[in-house]
Amino acid sequence: MPRAAGGKPYLNALEFNWSHSGQLAVLAVSGRAAVGVDVEILRLCPQRAAISRRFFGAALQQKILEGGDRAFLRAWTYYEAWLKAQGIGVWQRTAAQPLGHWVASFSVGDRAIASVVVLTPTPPQCFFFRPEAMD
Repeated sequence: MPRAAGGKPYLNALEFNWSHSGQLAVLAVSGRAAVGVDVEILRLCPQRAAISRRFFGAALQQKILEGGDRAFLRAWTYYEAWLKAQGIGVWQRTAAQPLGHWVASFSVGDRAIASVVVLTPTPPQCFFFRPEAMD
């Protein structure tokens, strides 16, 4: 499978991205614009203040301080999905670009938080599927 310069795999005329956390997985597919997705199982995040200082501005740090672990994970999934849509990993030293984008952040039941970012300034046509448990 071919990969872009940042390592993100691609298929001609089809953009996709996926993420997993625990036994959950999220897949985003687009035929029009680059996509990125992240999912995180809800959990305690004892390092959220340090991570927030490193990656987020003062206003978002304050929201995370007030909102706790859930607020941190919502911000983190948005940030990581935004980077992944650009083909950039969290730990790469490449600077992300301030591109117009659309985001959907949502809870996955009471177990996780996920975000999908599409690099388009207008809302795309979206379909969300919630699969049944598979044994």
